[in-house]
Amino acid sequence: MYGDKAGNIAWWAAGKLMKRADGVDPVVLIDGSDFKQDPQGFYDFKDNPQMENPSSGFLYSANNQPDSMSGVGLYPGYYVPEDRALRIKALFEEKEKFGISDLQRISNDVLSPVTPVVARSILEAIRVDVKQKSPAHANAANLLSTWDGNHHLRDRAPVVYYKLLYHILRLSMQDELGEENFKVYLSTHVMKNSVLPFIQNDSSVWWNDVNSRDVVESRNMILEKAFEQTIAELKEQLGSNQDMWDWGRVHVLEHKHPIGMKKPFDIFFNVGPYPVAGGPEVINQMGFDLNGEGVYRVKYGPAMRIVMDMADPENSRSILPTGQSGNVMSRYYYDQAMMYNTGKFRRQKMNRPLIESNRSGYLTLFPLKKNKLFLFDVP
Repeated sequence: MYGDKAGNIAWWAAGKLMKRADGVDPVVLIDGSDFKQDPQGFYDFKDNPQMENPSSGFLYSANNQPDSMSGVGLYPGYYVPEDRALRIKALFEEKEKFGISDLQRISNDVLSPVTPVVARSILEAIRVDVKQKSPAHANAANLLSTWDGNHHLRDRAPVVYYKLLYHILRLSMQDELGEENFKVYLSTHVMKNSVLPFIQNDSSVWWNDVNSRDVVESRNMILEKAFEQTIAELKEQLGSNQDMWDWGRVHVLEHKHPIGMKKPFDIFFNVGPYPVAGGPEVINQMGFDLNGEGVYRVKYGPAMRIVMDMADPENSRSILPTGQSGNVMSRYYYDQAMMYNTGKFRRQKMNRPLIESNRSGYLTLFPLKKNKLFLFDVP
């Protein structure tokens, strides 16, 4: 990604992209004994997917499938779904000019345009009498049918959705994959990319439970069973009052120190856990692996948020997940954590006089011998 103060913007795929024979899928294992499936060299760099100063006035990249390349079309790869890319595009089409505050808002956006489509596809395949079996069933179905895709702390639909999605995938796939391989599957982009087409495919062979001899399970049977289990487990986990099924109760972020991996050191070394907004494949991505526990511990997300006007870098904004110091005794160890969790930013100090006038100390390095240094932290 490129931008400068003159207003130029560009996007390039910067790697050497491999040529493969027709019919070879780079995502799966190939037959190493067949030389016809061997790599056939690399494409010329000038043909890589690219875009410079587009007429739309904006560029974006969210680890999604890139634009087509010359003579090849879409280059295959291990990409994430298009959810975040779709949302970014929609937000930047709202108006022509954006300021720093607009970009801060966009970087904290937690709406998925795809999960409500999945949720409604699930509901359409569940019989009305099952959805209306009890007030709890009816309320959960209503949450999903009216969900706008947001993942705010007080939203309740994602609590139902991710528990339901887990049970749908478990009931349909664990019998073929086994428990351990199923856990691996849940952590892959393959799972993320296949959820919607799988839910909408009522003839998939995955719906049938291979362990049941007398029954051939259908999609509707699996979805209804998963819905029943979801309601029962959420009532046990979070209580009967569905007004309290808040996303912030089950979606948590903890920054773990290596020493904090062992209790009781986690109390002193770890930062968190905190309830946080966001979720998988939203712009403010706070991703996790689906699980039967119903508590979603964030395992990946923004390592840093930066908003910058290239013509005015000294007034740029940023925030870190914890703090600038890796020293647990430092006051800067986690002083940005709550700002990060709540979507706030701080000014980046890019001006030397400003930095020196606000410093609280300095670090001096004295060479002692070859390949050795003394470190002095002078307050």
